[in-house]
Amino acid sequence: MNIAWLLHKSPLILPIPGTTSINHLKENIAAAEISISKEDMNYLG
Repeated sequence: MNIAWLLHKSPLILPIPGTTSINHLKENIAAAEISISKEDMNYLG
C-alpha cells in the first residue's frame, strides 16, 4: 500500500523499491494499478 500511496501523492514522486523476491516485485508492480479515493488519501495523510 505504501507504493500505491506514493504514486497517488504526486506525479512528481517516483518510488524506487528494492527487493530480493520475485513475489515482492510483482506486488510492487501491482501497486500501480491500485486506485485510492480522495477520502482515503485524506485519511492516510
